[in-house]
Amino acid sequence: MHLALHEVQKQFKCELCEKSFVTKRSLQEHMSIHTGESKYLCSICGKSFHRASGLSKHIKKHQPKPEVRGFQCTQCEKSFYEARDLRQHMNKHLGVKPFQCQVCGKCYSWKKDWYSHVKSHSVTDPYR
Repeated sequence: MHLALHEVQKQFKCELCEKSFVTKRSLQEHMSIHTGESKYLCSICGKSFHRASGLSKHIKKHQPKPEVRGFQCTQCEKSFYEARDLRQHMNKHLGVKPFQCQVCGKCYSWKKDWYSHVKSHSVTDPYR
């Protein structure tokens, strides 16, 4: 029973490529790949995105990383390119998990991990 709560239920299935999605909105956005209606196109590799934020994040992958990771953890050997990543990393050393699921109470150090978990509880995404 407990495991069932954490399984992602992907009930929305693309009839063209069989890919499944947690939300109907995600399926609708995916369909634009097949219809060629994606609004945001990467000029470097041609990958398309439904939102400007997705393209923006993707473009960073094409940019070279800085030579030096300027944010060094004082507790271990890890270093980071951005201060926010170091701050979130420090949460693990300190045992801080500020992101809590309101459904089951599970806590996370990283917002992205919490967000992925929260979406697994429902086919609708309450945080959009």
